[in-house]
Amino acid sequence: MAKNVKLHKSSGEKASIILKYALGVILLIYALSLLVPIYWMIINSFKDIVQYYQESEFSFPKSLYLDNYKFILNNMSFETTSKDGSGTVIYTLPWMFYYSFIWAFGNTAFCLIIQVMCAYVVAKYKFPGRNFLYSLGIILMILPIIGSTGSAMLLRRQLGVYNNMLLMILTAPCLAFSGINFMMLHAAFKGVPWEYAEAVFIDGGGHLRVFITIMFPMIMPTFWVLMLLGFIGAWNDYSSFMFWMPSYYNVAMGVYRFQYESRLELGTTMPQILASFAVVSLPVVILYVAFQKLITANFMVGGLKG
Repeated sequence: MAKNVKLHKSSGEKASIILKYALGVILLIYALSLLVPIYWMIINSFKDIVQYYQESEFSFPKSLYLDNYKFILNNMSFETTSKDGSGTVIYTLPWMFYYSFIWAFGNTAFCLIIQVMCAYVVAKYKFPGRNFLYSLGIILMILPIIGSTGSAMLLRRQLGVYNNMLLMILTAPCLAFSGINFMMLHAAFKGVPWEYAEAVFIDGGGHLRVFITIMFPMIMPTFWVLMLLGFIGAWNDYSSFMFWMPSYYNVAMGVYRFQYESRLELGTTMPQILASFAVVSLPVVILYVAFQKLITANFMVGGLKG
């Protein structure tokens, strides 16, 4: 009987190990497949037009052709109507990077701070309508918002928000008690024991001190992950500038116009367009590498004694 139990356990352990390695191989193949487009973009951005068409698209260039990037730095500029409509404004690449950073950081940070405060209150405080508010947030995630662009455009024009970056950031649709960010922050706060707050109350601290010194630092890994993902999404956002802020240009909007208009005006080649993609993605890559350890770090919480 004992031998049968041991054989059953050993066969079960072998099956578990095989399944684990099989899943690891599948995930590794999937991860490598995500790197293929990035590799293709980078190597072809260092080719001239002759190498691009005569050699294999996945072959490494024989010599690095840096003129593609020089072309981007010298020619990626666009003219648009000024904010007051009295004249025109020319946006060069440095100015587009400036507005990209302002929009990506300002919009993401403002929305995420509001979501953090709402998630903390809903997760840690009992008040009438708390469960209803949480359920309403889930329902709002399901309801489609397609078709509201026309009314939103009319409202923002009447309020003076249209074509104003500062007001666009302050009135951004943050989904304070809805959305995936709210759900993840709500779950993070739920996992923090309330005994820490009680210890602060005993020492004479208030609710604001609990939030700033105890609760918010506890969920910093989740906060930074959402901050990074939100920054990347806002950095690559060109539709907001196209629809709501036509007098401003970020690098995503610049690459959008460069891709579709420069072929006719400047005779832009595909390697030069790929070089513009690489220039836009470089700050995001640097940001991720810089914050990788902070994001993936495991914060150990313990030491509570009842």
